[in-house]
Amino acid sequence: PSHFFERADLQSNTIMSTTATDKDEQKERQQQVARICKHMNEDHTVSVYAMIRSTLPSSSSVKISNTKMTGVHPDRLEFSYVECKGDMCAMKQATLKLSPPLEERTIKNLRPRLIQLHHQLLSPELFVMDPACVVVLIFMAVLRYISYGMGDSDLSVFEMTVPISSVQKLFLIFVVAHIFEGLYGAYLAYTTLKLSAGASLKWLVLISILGYPMTSNVMEFAKVAKQSKKKE
Repeated sequence: PSHFFERADLQSNTIMSTTATDKDEQKERQQQVARICKHMNEDHTVSVYAMIRSTLPSSSSVKISNTKMTGVHPDRLEFSYVECKGDMCAMKQATLKLSPPLEERTIKNLRPRLIQLHHQLLSPELFVMDPACVVVLIFMAVLRYISYGMGDSDLSVFEMTVPISSVQKLFLIFVVAHIFEGLYGAYLAYTTLKLSAGASLKWLVLISILGYPMTSNVMEFAKVAKQSKKKE
């Protein structure tokens, strides 16, 4: 249902609209906010999780749980979550900026914005700067060069320590493993995360190139989505 909202603080259950002066209108909008946040928290947990994760540094390795959408403003969405570093856990707040902002007095454009955020934040980034991905990319490039790109003189020297056939087999094993990982990741993206065929294909391509560091990302999102379904 298209229950979308104005400015609100759901935790205190108090409207903070700067434009609605009529009490009945405020009450109706408050109810709309409550319905949409309840809907997102219960039925679209992975979307909320991805929105919160996008506000954290890309290098962050903290674990987050108990993710909740708590409020909406024309220019931002607000969330709460539990952040754990080792054995230390704490309740945190997060804010996701909306650009362009929602229209102040209308709510009709919120649903497509949430759908857009779902697909945007759960799709892989084409230019991945994660250190683990960079390491895998360099490792595969070196294996490829040793296997099929070395000159005869360099090759003869290299084979004095390691047979080139062994390196070629290792390279092919990694390639095949990455392709199977990519197919599995694309399957999760399409069936569990409900992404488009194009976004699922991006997961397939990037996982086939970068291997497990990318696979772990899509598996993380899929795990949250599956846990949400188990609660239903």
